[in-house]
Amino acid sequence: MPGQEAEDKILILEDTNGDGKADQTTVFADGLLIPTGVEPGDGGCYVGQSTELLHFKDTDGDGVADRKRIILSSFGTEDTHHILHTLRWGYDGQLYMNQSIYIHTHTETPHGVVRLNSGGILNLRLDT
Repeated sequence: MPGQEAEDKILILEDTNGDGKADQTTVFADGLLIPTGVEPGDGGCYVGQSTELLHFKDTDGDGVADRKRIILSSFGTEDTHHILHTLRWGYDGQLYMNQSIYIHTHTETPHGVVRLNSGGILNLRLDT
């Protein structure tokens, strides 16, 4: 709803007693708006949420992200079922992500504007 605070979370589920069942839950990151892709990397995790690709990192070892960085923004949101999703590392070391049909993305990168006017796959080299 417009004006409502984002309430989505990324949880860490742990089996602390070795019985094969999660018995401890830690909120790694909260205040998210429709996170649709999570991929571990670079000492934290990359998250596709609504209009942004984010990176969260826990720098003090308590299991809670204390650093949030916007990697890219301005991804399309015309249909929340099709927004930025399915983050995966490729064999080439690049981060790949999907956008489905009915979405129009025009995001600024260090190499210029990237446009995707329908469904497709985006890739990002994080070492440049």
